[in-house]
Amino acid sequence: MISPSWHWRRREGNRIKAAGYSCPEIGEPGWEMARRRLEELILYRDIELKNPGEIELGVLVCDVYLEGINIADYFLDFWK
Repeated sequence: MISPSWHWRRREGNRIKAAGYSCPEIGEPGWEMARRRLEELILYRDIELKNPGEIELGVLVCDVYLEGINIADYFLDFWK
């Protein structure tokens, strides 16, 4: 979850899905490793949300940047 909440197209929320890569879903092989890697990368850090594409089940799908770098670049083994 993110704080403060995102606001886009008259909707708001606190959950995002980073675009550009596809990690395993909860319970699938590799999910825990991907979750830890993402947590180590962005937990308690300022991120920038760019290029919102859609809202899926209340979750904003967008590009996520950390210090000017798209976090998808840190997950090359999960690229779409």
